Amino acid sequence: MLYVPVGTRSAYEANECWKNFSTIVELDDYTSKIENVVDANKTSIVYDLQGRKVNSQKTHGIFIENGRKILR
Repeated sequence: MLYVPVGTRSAYEANECWKNFSTIVELDDYTSKIENVVDANKTSIVYDLQGRKVNSQKTHGIFIENGRKILR
């Protein structure tokens, strides 16, 4: 079960990340501390350690993505 703010259920049902919940319930007093949610289907810009933009997401190595070092 997924609880969402009133008026947003249809948006959650249509979203690729959330649509698989069997039950989505709208709440009037919904409060959340979740911030900076990123859509996993949205690609971010990735740089190599020399600061050059990496064209392929399938490249293996150490990269900078969203200001953090990542290992692929």
